[in-house]
Amino acid sequence: MTTSDALRAARQALVDVGLRLLSAGLVQDGQGNLSLRLPDGRILITPSAVPYRQREAEDICVLSPRGEFLAGRWKPTSELPLHLAFYQAREDVGAVIHTHAPYATVFGVTGEGELPMLLTEAAMHLGGAVSVAPYARPGTELLARRACESAGAGRAVILAHH
Repeated sequence: MTTSDALRAARQALVDVGLRLLSAGLVQDGQGNLSLRLPDGRILITPSAVPYRQREAEDICVLSPRGEFLAGRWKPTSELPLHLAFYQAREDVGAVIHTHAPYATVFGVTGEGELPMLLTEAAMHLGGAVSVAPYARPGTELLARRACESAGAGRAVILAHH
């Protein structure tokens, strides 16, 4: 497989995962966003406001490790700072998936604190309770910083009132 074939396959994988999230009810059409860090450090990220069912591999944005636009048909999601914060803070993060899962969203609105691990399966996948990051406006550096800090070494975080 050539480098360009591998890049196209990775971009298509993000399109496919987005469709799976849509089918599962974890995102609404055009809402939520996904990114993937490639072995060479480049970042693939979903475009802003393009509905999942209309996305093609070429719509997925290719960015430098610092977030500079390299390729794609559209501008990256407005939540780019959120994705970059995790990649810059944690070498172990290879992908970021920002859903609008109904139950997580409700939990983030109730202000209950952290989501406890009640099921063995959840603890195995998430590693422990899921923190709720304090509110900050969507798409801001403040939201990105709060989410990253609240996640700590964990695999998930809920955004308050988001």
